[in-house]
Amino acid sequence: AAVLAAALAASACVPGARETFFTYFNSDHGVSVRQPASWRSDQSEQEGVWYRYFLAPPVGPQDRAPVTVTLLAGAMAVTVDEYAQTYLAGNTVASTRAEERQGVPGKSWVFSSADGAKRYRLLLLALGGRVVGLYAQKDAAAAEKHAGTLDEMWASLTIERPDLYPVREWKEQNASL
Repeated sequence: AAVLAAALAASACVPGARETFFTYFNSDHGVSVRQPASWRSDQSEQEGVWYRYFLAPPVGPQDRAPVTVTLLAGAMAVTVDEYAQTYLAGNTVASTRAEERQGVPGKSWVFSSADGAKRYRLLLLALGGRVVGLYAQKDAAAAEKHAGTLDEMWASLTIERPDLYPVREWKEQNASL
C-alpha cells in the first residue's frame, strides 16, 4: 500500500503527467465511477439522497476546488426531466441527450450559469423508482483543463448489476468466476 501511495504521489508531482484514476465502488447503491487519485472525496446524505463528493485539488488565493463532481443516488418519484429542474433552474442549457448505462435509461445536460462564470454537467439515470447520477460544477476558467478528467468520470459511471455479469465455469475444477 505504501508503494502504491508513493507511486501516486510521484505521478501527481510530474508536470504534464497523466492523471491516475482508481475505481470508487458503493455496494449499498450498486454504482461505481473512476475518480482521479489526486482528488479528495467525502460523502453525506440529505433528505434521503446519498451524495459522494469528488473535489479537485484546491487552487488560488481562496484555496478551493475549481471542480467538484457529485455522485448521487436516492428515491425518485418523478421523471429525470422533472428531477433535473432543481439543477437546471436559472441556468442556460447548452445541450441535452439521451443516455443509457447497463440497460438503464437516462438523460444528460450541459449548462452554464446565467453569467457564464460556472459550467455544469448533469447525468441522471432512472432505475425503478430510484435515481443515480453525476453532477459536475466547475469554474469557467477550469473547464478546459479538467475536460478530459470529467469525460473519463462520465464514461466510467456504471450501474453494477451482478445478475448480468458474465460467468466463466470450469466444471472439472468445480469452480466459476
